[in-house]
Amino acid sequence: MAKTLHGASDPPYAAVAVVMQRSRSSSARPLVWVSRTQPFADQSAERLAALGYACLVLPLMQVVYSQSTPDLTGVGTLVFTSRNGVAAFARRRPEREFSVFAVGDATAAAARRAAFARVVSAAGDVAALCRLVRAQARRELGVVLRVGAAEPAGTLVADLVADGFDVADWVAYHSVLTDERQILDGLLALKSNLAAVLLYSPKTAQGLGRLLAESKVSLGPIVCISLAAAKALAAPAHYPLRIAKRPNEASLFDALHAIELDRRGALSPI
Repeated sequence: MAKTLHGASDPPYAAVAVVMQRSRSSSARPLVWVSRTQPFADQSAERLAALGYACLVLPLMQVVYSQSTPDLTGVGTLVFTSRNGVAAFARRRPEREFSVFAVGDATAAAARRAAFARVVSAAGDVAALCRLVRAQARRELGVVLRVGAAEPAGTLVADLVADGFDVADWVAYHSVLTDERQILDGLLALKSNLAAVLLYSPKTAQGLGRLLAESKVSLGPIVCISLAAAKALAAPAHYPLRIAKRPNEASLFDALHAIELDRRGALSPI
């Protein structure tokens, strides 16, 4: 059995294009569009800047957190499918005694920072998370509460219900596309060409695909965090496409690095 909890939502972040640089010589650095949602876009841009890139921070999607409070009656296990889910739960509930399963290492780290003590990472995608819950969740603890987006990737809840778990689903947030005019204005204001675009999720990729279909914007190579994101993109064939070997940021950066090595025709690090 599964039940879904919805509620009103907070307003989204305002979309502002920011080019992050670390030195006066950064104009010579390859410029990368970080398209993920805030506040994680700024964090990723800081890591990229440390690796020698200049970054255009311009989220394609805006996160809108739920104003509802999850019902924890009978709940013994929390399943987080994103860091936004962790943030949303932490905003609404003080309880931290639950067993937690997280989709990836970054989400698990966010749960630990939010003071959850018993956290296990699937270190992968939603399918890996489902396998982890099946293998390790203790049914006797009670209801498994999925905390995540209004439009989740995969069929986690249905799969766990089919396996006999008692599952509840709290819609912690939803994502909305940034206004196309804001995106185009941010791109047109650039004084240098983009070396690459980083896509962190299928939904973000879908948003970029829609933008490419409706405008004639010129971009560099597109780097997707997963095959699912690449499939959702549906970009025109003339856009070079790379896919990270694993669905995490380290692999995404590796794919970006490979593009830069190809561009420079060199084998040494940036």
